[in-house]
Amino acid sequence: MKGFNLNELKCLEAWHEEDTHARWTVNMATAENFPFWSGVKSDDFSVVYFELNQGNYLGEHTDSAEEVVLILEGEAEVSIGEEQVEAKAGQVIIIPEMVPHKIKNIGTGKVRCVGVFSKDDVTSTFTHTVLPLNERQFS
Repeated sequence: MKGFNLNELKCLEAWHEEDTHARWTVNMATAENFPFWSGVKSDDFSVVYFELNQGNYLGEHTDSAEEVVLILEGEAEVSIGEEQVEAKAGQVIIIPEMVPHKIKNIGTGKVRCVGVFSKDDVTSTFTHTVLPLNERQFS
């Protein structure tokens, strides 16, 4: 059985130097082992976990696979291409492959999300360099 406990994931704080609010925590230790630091993934899909503190957002990026994002906690504004939607805990957002998107915490607490990709091999390309990894592309 492959599995993981969200409360035990080793996470990394990531950010864009250009904007102090582009700051998130993600289960990624290096650019080479995204989406899961531990290698826990299926032969058919992969998963990422991330958190956003109040007022912060996950920087704009594209993914090489369709992504289903489940909002576990908090309130978020999800921008997908030119469209913006608000999502709360328990809601699911579907993000098409290669469409630019970002997720912003618009609530008073933390936003916690799980993203499930429709492929096991995913490349995410950010608009700006992601620190501290000093990369724009993760696969």
